[in-house]
Amino acid sequence: MKPVNERWDSFSQNPDNTAHVQKRLMNALDKLDTLLDGSLVIHCIYDEDRDANNFHRLGLACDCHINGWHPLDMFFFVERQYLFTGIGIYGPDVWNNPGLHIDLRDRPGRWAYKRKDGDDGRLMVALDKRYVSYLLNLLP
Repeated sequence: MKPVNERWDSFSQNPDNTAHVQKRLMNALDKLDTLLDGSLVIHCIYDEDRDANNFHRLGLACDCHINGWHPLDMFFFVERQYLFTGIGIYGPDVWNNPGLHIDLRDRPGRWAYKRKDGDDGRLMVALDKRYVSYLLNLLP
């Protein structure tokens, strides 16, 4: 699935967009979008081109952002809602619209991705003080 960059309220109304999405993910996204007054923007939910056990392929994950929010603010807000077990943060060096990967995995997970130096690949890093400082320096 190509990135759609569409607000959740309109995206979720099209059955073709959500046919493969688990109901519990839909419910969690609805709750989050309500808390955000309809400002949740979807990048990707279901993606059949991913590995068989990938959370997007299973209909249990969403890549998204909130217009006008710093990725760290998004992360801490979403974490405080206790709607998702997996939360990954992606800065502007990885995504055009910095944001979050949120999912409903069995065990809690928190992580961050950054661009590999001199490479087009991504590197999973700990969400620690060094990464927070790195991310703060990338964004205005």
